[in-house]
Parts: sequence; C-alpha cells; structure tokens
Amino acid sequence: MLQNLRGVLGIGVTWGILWAAVATSVGMIIGVMDPDSIDAGEEPIVLGLMSGVVGFISGVVFAILLSVAERRKTILDLSLSRVAMWGILVGAALPLLTGKDIRMMLFTGPLGAVSATASVAIERKRGRWRSRMGHLGSRESVVHARLTRLRRGRKQRPALDDLRAHRSEVGEGGGGEVGH
Repeated sequence: MLQNLRGVLGIGVTWGILWAAVATSVGMIIGVMDPDSIDAGEEPIVLGLMSGVVGFISGVVFAILLSVAERRKTILDLSLSRVAMWGILVGAALPLLTGKDIRMMLFTGPLGAVSATASVAIERKRGRWRSRMGHLGSRESVVHARLTRLRRGRKQRPALDDLRAHRSEVGEGGGGEVGH
C-alpha cells in the first residue's frame, strides 16, 4: 500500500515538474516576445507554480486511473502508446472539468501524453536499476554491491596482468613482427 502511494506521488511530482517547466518556459518566451500581453499575476514564475500544482494533481489522477484501468498489467507490460492515450485523456479532461477555454485541450492533451510517457519511462528505468541491484534498498546494501563489483574487478586483474606480460614478451623479442 505504501509503495503504491509512493508511486502515485512520484508520478504526480514528475507531472508537476514537467508542467511547471513548460509553463515557465512559455511564460518567459511570451515575456520576451510580447511583454504587454502578460497581466498581473501571469508572470512566468507564478504561471509555473500554478501549472506545477495542476500538473501534480493531473499526475495523481493519471496514476490512479492507470492503476484502476490497467490493474492486471505492470508498468513494464504497458505500451507507451496506450500510456500516452491515458495521458491525453487526463490532460484533455482538465479544461472540460474546470470550465476553462476548451481550446486549452490542444495544449493540455499533448502535455498529458508527454508527461505520461515520461513518468512511465522513468519508472521503468528505476525498476531496471532496482532489479540490477537485486532489490537492494538500504545504503549498506548499495555499498555492498559496489564492493562486490570491485572484488570482481580484482579477480579479473591477474588475467589482465598476464595479457600485459604476454604483450611485453612479444614486443621485446621481435618488435611485434608477425613471424615471431
């Protein structure tokens, strides 16, 4: 249960960061291109913060919708096109539910698709990293894994030393000529 909550919040944070970054960037571009069109309260930083909160909420809704609608599949089993479809649905529903200009769907739908695929891609990468680490979670376990890799490297070192010795013998005897 706690892991599911962490996953939902993680997806919400991913969406929030992405939406805040996009809104801040668009606000900054508009501020440079047409500064008179920015009203009080629409400064890029304010727009970014508001969009970040909306993105977080949308991400949480997406994660809950995905977990209910695709409950028999893991993140690894879902196709990115299907994930993008759910992201478009959540993003496009936002202007409808809030009573905003319906043309906002042209912006929020694709942003939902990008946010959805990005959050699932991040989760997949995190899952692959965890499986490589053998589901090690504690700091001591991570240190143990690094030490194990170092020990493996030392075991292979004698073979490298033998190879270097062989190369130096070949190089000394005939200057590396083929007939030697």
